[in-house]
Amino acid sequence: MKTIHPLKLEALLEASQPVEILDIRPRVEFEKVHIEGAHSTPSAEISAEKLLCTRELLLTEPLYLVSESGALAQLQACDLERQGLDNAVIVAGGMRAWQSDGLPVVRHHTVADWLAERRERICAAWQAKDPAKMAINCATSASSVELRHRRQYSPGSQNPAGASQTRNSYPGTRLSVPKNSAVQIAILRAKNALLLPNGAESDDAVSCSLKT
Repeated sequence: MKTIHPLKLEALLEASQPVEILDIRPRVEFEKVHIEGAHSTPSAEISAEKLLCTRELLLTEPLYLVSESGALAQLQACDLERQGLDNAVIVAGGMRAWQSDGLPVVRHHTVADWLAERRERICAAWQAKDPAKMAINCATSASSVELRHRRQYSPGSQNPAGASQTRNSYPGTRLSVPKNSAVQIAILRAKNALLLPNGAESDDAVSCSLKT
């Protein structure tokens, strides 16, 4: 049974050699991240007969099998060998080893990925301004961003009765804030502080705004 190290396979790809890579992980995992140029065929759907009809290269050319850790690819190669196909090559360590080596991948960015990248940018900006407060600020930002994400994208979520709307950090979306809540009071106080001279606040103005 043949194996190939991820670095060696990447060298073949960089040299524009004819390479056929078959990713046998579940399609949902393939869609998240995969090797560029790889094709998705879950292990349960693979058979020697199907491969004979669908292979892109000649049957004598190697067929590189990729799984998550390499174990499933090894089992699949053994099964294909019993069916008469002996040119399957296992990518040692699978996608875990490929990514651990820092090799290029095609990645589908989900909302969670966007949140993680946003937290990294915020933390980097804070660290440049004030390293001493960076850890506290990053933790606070992560919690608030994830809370807004859950409120905005939770299935079946609707605005509560009597809720008003205020902008959040997601372009084109709004976050529900119940009336008379501490959040809305703080917003109104901030607005009044901008309108009144010398930063004075008016509790009467806040009360009138809440009644309306």
